[in-house]
Amino acid sequence: MQKKWYQSWTIWFNVGLFAIATINELSTIIPISTTILANVAITGNILLRFKTTVEIVLSER
Repeated sequence: MQKKWYQSWTIWFNVGLFAIATINELSTIIPISTTILANVAITGNILLRFKTTVEIVLSER
């Protein structure tokens, strides 16, 4: 069984973290330390890795 890339929780989690980190660097709207962002990223990716049971595909074959 496979799923499309946009159905991946891991990808969307990382896109969200990327957006938060970028906003955090460009303004003081969300004052979060880079250490906290890194720890959230590491923890989230580990947890999502355990949740993952289906591989993603980038294109149809």
